[in-house]
Amino acid sequence: MANMFSGKSDKYIPKTLEECTERDATATNLHIWSERLEKWGKILFWFLIIYGVLTAITTSIITEEVVHGTYYQWTETETTFNFVIFLTSIAETVLYAFLEYCAYHVLALLVSSLALITQNTIISANVALYEASHCATANATITPDEVATASSSHPQTHTNKPNTPPTPGTWACKHCGTNNSTNYSQCKKCGKFRS
Repeated sequence: MANMFSGKSDKYIPKTLEECTERDATATNLHIWSERLEKWGKILFWFLIIYGVLTAITTSIITEEVVHGTYYQWTETETTFNFVIFLTSIAETVLYAFLEYCAYHVLALLVSSLALITQNTIISANVALYEASHCATANATITPDEVATASSSHPQTHTNKPNTPPTPGTWACKHCGTNNSTNYSQCKKCGKFRS
């Protein structure tokens, strides 16, 4: 069954820069969910306000039975509006609505920022893969005669290379000659990938 995560375990190398900036399904869905969170949060906010006002009004109306007369007693019901209960209930509603407002805004911002981080990371990774594959194909097409011709016409390109061979656990960059640890796939000086 296909879903938005299908094919995520396979990574292809982009052939053009336009392919590097294609939208990813994960980032797109995160953007959609941040918009949904904001919309549902607004609906819940207004529901809390309306429900709180109605509850405050209904709980503030107090019905009491009053007894009249000394010999012949009769009871009468009186309805009063308690303003203190109304204000307390409104204050509680405002507090809950404010907390819900802050919560849905923070959640929507977090999901949106996660979408942007995911999108930018994927684009950066695609550009790095594109550059690495482009450099690898460019280096693979250079013949040894072209390297000798280039080095004789530009002798200053080899002056910054160290003459010492790489020590065990290191590799020498073919572009600038810097010794790098075998743990690194890129040169720490020029940034070119190890080939």
